[in-house]
Amino acid sequence: MAQQLSRTVREVGQSLAIGLLGPFGSGKSSVVRLLTSELAVNKDWAVLHVSAEHHSGVARARALMYALLDAALHQKLIDEKTYISERACLEGTRQRALQRSTPESGVPGKPQWRRYGRAALAGVLWVLAMLLGLWMLGVGAVVIVHALGSAQNVSALTWFAPRDATPLTGVLVSAAAVAAILAAGKEGALQSLKAYEITVSTPRPDTTDELEQAFTRLLQHIGRRLVIAVDDIDRLAASDVLDALATIRSFLLTGTQHRRPPVFLLSCDEDIVREAIVGVRPGGLAHRPVRPTPVAAPDSTQDEADTPVAPSRPNAEPAAATRKATEEAAQEYLNKLFTIRVNLPAHHDADLRDYAEQLLLGKSLAHPLVEEVGGLAPTRALIQTLIHRQVRDPRHVIRLLNSFCTDFQLAKRREEHVNGRLARIAPGEVTGHPLELARLTVLRHDYRELYDAISSENRLLHLLDDALLGSQEALTDPLLDRYRALGSSRRLDLEHFSGLAFLSATASRARTQRPFHIGPLINLGSSKASRLLGSQMAADIDNELVQRNGASLGERLIAGDQRARLLEAATASLGSARRGQDLDNAVAAALEALGVSAAALTADPNQDETQAT
Repeated sequence: MAQQLSRTVREVGQSLAIGLLGPFGSGKSSVVRLLTSELAVNKDWAVLHVSAEHHSGVARARALMYALLDAALHQKLIDEKTYISERACLEGTRQRALQRSTPESGVPGKPQWRRYGRAALAGVLWVLAMLLGLWMLGVGAVVIVHALGSAQNVSALTWFAPRDATPLTGVLVSAAAVAAILAAGKEGALQSLKAYEITVSTPRPDTTDELEQAFTRLLQHIGRRLVIAVDDIDRLAASDVLDALATIRSFLLTGTQHRRPPVFLLSCDEDIVREAIVGVRPGGLAHRPVRPTPVAAPDSTQDEADTPVAPSRPNAEPAAATRKATEEAAQEYLNKLFTIRVNLPAHHDADLRDYAEQLLLGKSLAHPLVEEVGGLAPTRALIQTLIHRQVRDPRHVIRLLNSFCTDFQLAKRREEHVNGRLARIAPGEVTGHPLELARLTVLRHDYRELYDAISSENRLLHLLDDALLGSQEALTDPLLDRYRALGSSRRLDLEHFSGLAFLSATASRARTQRPFHIGPLINLGSSKASRLLGSQMAADIDNELVQRNGASLGERLIAGDQRARLLEAATASLGSARRGQDLDNAVAAALEALGVSAAALTADPNQDETQAT
């Protein structure tokens, strides 16, 4: 793709805008970086990569100029002096010295040639004045020395060449005198020439025309053809998208007049940009829908008085027709902007898995995770689980890999004894089941609703796996009622619950390495209560005990559907409570819950029998 773009921009001779189109994460920025490498070998081209996600209106155009200047300086396309000068022009008032025709003129103009004669004359006069000044200074010094009774052999008039002076002294004195005289001549000539200069102040550019002129100066300074890659247009607010495109179009038209016309490469999701333009209705509707004119039936025999008349809305347009016309206007705007469209192809599953393997296995040094999960074969099985069918772009791959690696490394640390403190998780309780951890990683990122349900009831994951693999016992479990297909008690609804399709694809392999309980893989920590009831319910019971809320715990016991597991989990929470207030509250709440439950069961002796049935 980058090579094709490189050929395209080198073959065109005019300024144009190329649309590099694709959804988020499709690799647009990577293509721009590769294009920069492709054109780096050609000294006639340079690529400046900037973001449109800054400011708005004229401020956006100025921010774009700032970004272009920074990128040009970074790539050494302009020198420091030019950079400082153009930044000063953008940031505030700019002062320049221009020529004027006469020293008395108040406006810039073409100076006369005789100014050089005047400058030469001024230089000669300054030299003569300097000679006279130096001679008189020496005369005064000799007179003073004579008055003090010294150096009587030095003449006041010829002090600069005494008869008994050494050659070295004569050379040094002469060199100093010549240097001073030449400096005076130069200063005199420059002062004369400065009289023909006038200082002109240019205010900060606050209009589009002035910023276009600054862009033209930048093109002249760089001296190469530019590819200006503008990213993040589709990340702007809808009201700013059209403004950003108008700014780019303004610079694009300015570049057409330059002898090295630039090429603008706009990276964006065209659907998002079009929808944003539709929202602001660019320039009104290009194709306004025509309202049909009602025609009365000539042979109608029905009395007009008996016919109900609908309220008249002469200016109303059908919403669907208005929407269609606005979309056509937006598409027409983009067609005029993009001379060439380059659509990034969709990523195939195999390509994304190869990309994940490249990230983990590398060309020279493999990621430490490869050794920790057991080598090459387990790593590839892990990648096949993480990079599922709904992963569509490289960013999604990176996000899943980073999340899994973070959880795995954290679990590894929590399985170790640190500074004499016991491990939070039993060794291998999480790191011994990388495939199950990978499945939970995918559920957490891509199927959140199903992940939350599994977090609340940990048994649900293994029940779903068994049901998807054909277990009739699992299919009859009440926990799966909401996941069954309509009209069928032997099949789960994979169409409406997309996470079930992922579980179905990975259930067979995961079943061979199934952990006894998945609470530690969800929380990266474990307790006996969470293993019995799942993390959410265990946390609720623990809070009820510590906060001395025996009534709520008693209501759970009265319900009776998981009474044995509830009592066992409450016992585990009591055993892990800290001594002091927490333990006192937990014991009091447990006694209160048992009292409430016992009273309810005594009042309804058939409840136990009903629950047992």
